[in-house]
Amino acid sequence: MNNKKLSTLAFCILITLVICVGGTVAYLSTQSHIVKNTFTPAIVECEIHEEFDNKIKKNVKVQNTGDVDAYIRVKVVVNWKNGVDVIPANPSEYVIDYAQNKNWIEINGIHYYKLPVKSGDYTEILINLAKQIVESPSEDYQLNVEIMAQAIQADGTNIDGEKAVKDAWGIDFSTM
Repeated sequence: MNNKKLSTLAFCILITLVICVGGTVAYLSTQSHIVKNTFTPAIVECEIHEEFDNKIKKNVKVQNTGDVDAYIRVKVVVNWKNGVDVIPANPSEYVIDYAQNKNWIEINGIHYYKLPVKSGDYTEILINLAKQIVESPSEDYQLNVEIMAQAIQADGTNIDGEKAVKDAWGIDFSTM
């Protein structure tokens, strides 16, 4: 008889627990409100602006077309192209007149704009003019001065508290 009483007691406790847990879950699910947590990522983009006068590229600068302040960097690549083939150009075959301003710095062939550029704003001019000064290697080749720009969000840090630009590009503008 003792086993029967113990089994009945255990069964009653189990039923009570199921009813309590079920009731709590039912109450919470009807009383809780849905919380909408919206996350909108920043848009970090840039666009090159340049003028052309015949075969001369002039007044090259970069616009921050994103929606947050950004640092900008630029790589200039010069080649001869004929639509299919590409031949590297020798620096003696062209002239690039870089603007003399203190906010552009060149490190290992990459030009960095030291100041964050506000959304919609432009960097200062990087290149006053670029033009070829010799005949092309063949009449179907043209000098191609390609400007490749990249932007990174100016604000924000990585997990170690470093600025994103230092983490991604290895550049610390605060020391320049």
